[in-house]
Amino acid sequence: MSFNTALTGLNAASADLNVKSNNIANVSTTGFKGSRAEFADVYAVSSFGTSSTAVGDGVVLANVAQQFAQGNLEFTDNSLDLAISGQGFFALAPNQTSGEVLYTRAGAFGINKDGFVVNSTGQFLRTFPVNPDGTVSSTAMSSTIPLQLPATAGVPQATSTVALSTNLPSTAADIAAGTAIDPTDPTTFTNSTSVTVYDSLGNQHIVTTFYQKTDAAANQWNVDVYIDEPSGPNAQTQIGGTKVLDFDPILGGALSSVPTDQSYSINSLASGAAVPQVITIDYAASTQNSGAFAVNALTQDGFPTG
Repeated sequence: MSFNTALTGLNAASADLNVKSNNIANVSTTGFKGSRAEFADVYAVSSFGTSSTAVGDGVVLANVAQQFAQGNLEFTDNSLDLAISGQGFFALAPNQTSGEVLYTRAGAFGINKDGFVVNSTGQFLRTFPVNPDGTVSSTAMSSTIPLQLPATAGVPQATSTVALSTNLPSTAADIAAGTAIDPTDPTTFTNSTSVTVYDSLGNQHIVTTFYQKTDAAANQWNVDVYIDEPSGPNAQTQIGGTKVLDFDPILGGALSSVPTDQSYSINSLASGAAVPQVITIDYAASTQNSGAFAVNALTQDGFPTG
């Protein structure tokens, strides 16, 4: 009997390893949500009930529970790649006329030959219908339709606002005071994240925010912002001055105050677009807590021609 009990433990350990291996194997799978093995104790029972001195008969895999924790939002070069911050799913249809609704968190999308937004398996992204003024006309799932992009080109809109919510690791080591942030030297900054912005002609530019922890006692970070100008490999130019983020541990690691000036002026663009282009980066929702660096939300209001 003891041999069988021990064998259940080996089987449980094997199942746990299988679940963890699958999580690791899918670390680069878009929208993947990891799973957790959950176990239950096994007791011997009879028609007379359970004895007060009964010894457990081992362990059994009770459930493989999928976890829906928010993942990091990552930058890609595809303007149709989408991500959901918080709860929710993308709604898909297996074909253009089907009323069946499929759900996914994977937001890697492209366009098929007919201009419909589809995923890698050809399933159609469903969206709610909107009125000419942009308001949603119905929120019933039965009213959703496949999204088809117009064939005519629209007027581009230059980015003017970026909303950037990050969690900065409170346990990160300080960088020596007076150290200037150098994008080519990772020892001069603690973390960084990038976002695609657009100029007045609809051209893409990569804006990268660099965070530098300077004073653990004061919960203080420096922030520098760079743009990929002038054009060329690894070309980066700082825009705006250094901003300082102060976090309050009493407020749960939230910002104690928002920088007075959160604007950044782009004064030269090789594309010939209108300058200066002023972009406001809103850091208000950022935090400094335990755990790794994470991008919780990242949005911008510009778009290209199309």
